[in-house]
Amino acid sequence: MARRNQARYRFLATLRRLSPLEFSFRVLFVRVNVVHVFLYDLLGKIRLKYGMRLYQEVRELSQITEDNRQLYWFKKKQTKQNKHAKELEESLGILRHSMKMQHAQNREEEFSSFIKFQEKEMKTFMEEREKKMAEMNKRYFEEMLDLEREFDVFGAVHDQERLNDADDADY
Repeated sequence: MARRNQARYRFLATLRRLSPLEFSFRVLFVRVNVVHVFLYDLLGKIRLKYGMRLYQEVRELSQITEDNRQLYWFKKKQTKQNKHAKELEESLGILRHSMKMQHAQNREEEFSSFIKFQEKEMKTFMEEREKKMAEMNKRYFEEMLDLEREFDVFGAVHDQERLNDADDADY
């Protein structure tokens, strides 16, 4: 009995160093082996009675093992998803920052192009204004010149008539 307990304690000590998944597989293997040995050692109804009980325990143990395996897989999957979500969040932050910078740069470019357009329009307007002012001044001076000529012609005609009247009056 003491030897059996020592072997059992050694076995359990080795199992403690294993991961939960490996532990479940080892326990299942040992249980299955124990079940087989036990079933072959017992006879008749006792074999059947304990065999069914052991079969149920093995089924429960295999279900626990499967649950542990799935739990381990889901935890691993959740860890990967959390890591991926964190990476996406960081890249989204970087993308958001670069989009803001790009938007600000585009605004500056639009504003500078708008200012250049306005300056060009103002320059064109001023050139047209200068041309029209020069044309108006030219037309004004031409009209003034025409008026002065008319007055000079009218004055010369009037002076000529006066001279003619004065000459006629002398005779």
